Amino acid sequence: MRKRLAVAMLAVSILASGLGFQSASATSQNLVISQVQTRSLMGTSAHEELIEIYNNSSVDVDVTGWCVWYGHGSDAGVSKLCLTPSTAATDDKVMLPTRAYIVMVTSAYVGVHPAFGYDAMFASGLSDDRDSWVAIKNNNGVVVDTVEWSGSGVVSATAEGGKTAPSPTSDQLIQRVSLAPGILQDTDNNFDDFEHASARPQYISGSIYELTDACRNIVGFQSDTPPDYIQDQSGDCLPPPVDVCANIGGLQATLPPGYGYDVDGSCKLDMCNNLPELQTVVPVSMDQNGLGGCVDHDICTNLDGIQIVAPDGYVWNMDECWLDLNPLIITELLPNAIGTDTGGEFIEVYNPNGSDIDLANYRLRIGISSVKVYAFPAGGIIAAHGHKVFSNSEINFTLTNTTSRVAILSADDQIIDQSPVYIDAVEGEAWALVDGSWQYTNQPTPGDGNKLSLIEAAVDDIASSLQPCAPNQYRSLETNRCRLLSTASSTLAACKDGQYRSEITNRCRNIAGDVSSLIPCGEDQERNPLTNRCRSVLGVSTALTACKEGQERNPDTNRCRNVASITEAAYAVEPIPVSENNLGVMFAVGGVVVLALGYAVWEWRVEIGRVFQKIIVRLRTDK
Repeated sequence: MRKRLAVAMLAVSILASGLGFQSASATSQNLVISQVQTRSLMGTSAHEELIEIYNNSSVDVDVTGWCVWYGHGSDAGVSKLCLTPSTAATDDKVMLPTRAYIVMVTSAYVGVHPAFGYDAMFASGLSDDRDSWVAIKNNNGVVVDTVEWSGSGVVSATAEGGKTAPSPTSDQLIQRVSLAPGILQDTDNNFDDFEHASARPQYISGSIYELTDACRNIVGFQSDTPPDYIQDQSGDCLPPPVDVCANIGGLQATLPPGYGYDVDGSCKLDMCNNLPELQTVVPVSMDQNGLGGCVDHDICTNLDGIQIVAPDGYVWNMDECWLDLNPLIITELLPNAIGTDTGGEFIEVYNPNGSDIDLANYRLRIGISSVKVYAFPAGGIIAAHGHKVFSNSEINFTLTNTTSRVAILSADDQIIDQSPVYIDAVEGEAWALVDGSWQYTNQPTPGDGNKLSLIEAAVDDIASSLQPCAPNQYRSLETNRCRLLSTASSTLAACKDGQYRSEITNRCRNIAGDVSSLIPCGEDQERNPLTNRCRSVLGVSTALTACKEGQERNPDTNRCRNVASITEAAYAVEPIPVSENNLGVMFAVGGVVVLALGYAVWEWRVEIGRVFQKIIVRLRTDK
């Protein structure tokens, strides 16, 4: 209930020893002293005094029991006005609305201005002397605001901010500086906060109001009767008889023991009275203890604490709970980087899922018998169907060159995926999952699809490891061996006695060794000492065809050869007459020559074929 304020005038001077005035600190940003007038500004009365208080906050302020004090110098001050409710009820309140004033004046002021509106009257006694002050104290005696004047900016230990405000004069009062309409400055420095001013043409009073406790029997202040309550003649508020459990037979003024309110407002028996929420049935994860309460059943025995349901992100399985993580796959490792291993070793992880994966709940485990576990870098994300590579400069791991393996673990140490054990890593080769099989590859592909090792042509590999041929040799395309150039035969050393030069290898061979393994010649054949081959015996020289003019018979081969020079005879050569017998001899000789040539071709067929092969090879080489 709201009433007008009844202000009790207390003209009691409190001068008892021990009650000293202390300067106000910033104890409140609510009520401030806004104006002080110590005398008539028109010269009509020396006791024409005014004190104005302002609620500088944006909320209504309870000012019950607050008092206005004034004094001079270090004296205790005189209590001139306290704000109390009109009733004796302890819970009633005196309130000052936001941005509202309390205007207090002396009787002399009212005598000069009988039509002036004010809220309270106090006994005169303000002075414009030096070191005079006015203060507001709350109901606990704590100074809320004070102003001390003593000239302008005089240093004072009791003034707010250590400096005094300007003193009121015979024609000017002092007032608080305005920052904006409705907002006054309060820096807790009297010198900065106050200035000289003339009286305003209009003052606003009548804003304070009183609140009466509507229900004195209920703890706390009740500004109005609560809904559904009834106020009796003594001022007590009684609740109406209400059935709190309409679904239960009979009137239930309060909730019956062992019951609780369901979501629809009905009363139901609570199967677990030790739990904060109503349990109409015993939870699956709990058991009743026989006292109306329920004992938690831990469904995650592998986790710390008692878990009645699987935590977020976990799945339950046979009284154990494990992180429910998407799969990740290790696809490539580089244990033995070329050069220094620092920053060169890497581990590649693939995300086969259709969504991005946060690595916060994953770990890396490296090693076989002695293992180490590493966390992924903070904020690590692997894109859907993407690769992510981690080097040993980003994560301080070591992949030994001898043997090791890498696994991906969940935060609760479950294996998500792991690589097979690798052995004797080759420098620069990756241990990679290629076409579903783990193998070494000389084509590392960090962050991309893996590739098989690149294998160069065998001929190129062999040729690159062979020593170069000598200047008089060439590389055979068929055997990849060095062979003598054909032009080198003229520079070869002569074979020893009992040897001959092989046309195939151009090397010296023992005749005796060849002869011992040769097939014996026929009855009409003989062994050619130069070639070690059989040749036909043509008979005695008398049966041979005569050599042509300018030729002679070679006694070693029994063949005709050109005569380099013929000594001129001392007599003329007589012509031989041509006869029928001579013509027959000529035909016979010609037939023998043809037969000899045919035999020679047959006998030397292998050598002739090799000559033609060499010519063909030479022609191809020249091209």
